[in-house]
Amino acid sequence: MFTIDRDLLLYKVKQANTTYDAICKELGIDRSTWYRHLREGSMTVAELHELIRILKLSTNDVIAIFLAPKVA
Repeated sequence: MFTIDRDLLLYKVKQANTTYDAICKELGIDRSTWYRHLREGSMTVAELHELIRILKLSTNDVIAIFLAPKVA
């Protein structure tokens, strides 16, 4: 599991001119599953890879979003 910077992810979603609903549809997952993934940091490698493709994330973006330091 990993910590997700949800604010930065939402910024990148908006920057890509898409929505969480559209991402869920492309990933083939239910919206509740998407929010569980965000809350628990439990995306599969395939889902993560597809999300990177959809949002056109750079390596630095991926590190900043998905390897964010955990704040107590």
